Amino acid sequence: MGEQDSAAAGAAETSERAGRFGRAGRAKAPKRPKRHLWHKTPYDGVPGIYAAVQRFLYQIEGPAQLGDRDEPAYVPPADPKCPVCGASLDQHVFSRGGPGKSTHMKCPSPA
Repeated sequence: MGEQDSAAAGAAETSERAGRFGRAGRAKAPKRPKRHLWHKTPYDGVPGIYAAVQRFLYQIEGPAQLGDRDEPAYVPPADPKCPVCGASLDQHVFSRGGPGKSTHMKCPSPA
């Protein structure tokens, strides 16, 4: 019986130690939802002082004002016209200068 008693004591000690360090077989307590000031921000869950300041300022500033929510999306015209000569942009020549250089548009010669 001595061997059984020491085995049981060893198992109890192991389970007690596992419980103390959070590795026991019991279920963990559910996580509490993070407290928000007024509403959620894009900086929630981001560590650091910069994110904390941004979280606070977001409550005051709010999201970017991009226009009316009910406004339909922009639909580009099927055949855009040149703002300079009024001809179709398909008739123009665009010369792209490359990185760091400007792009030039050449209008077609009037016929």
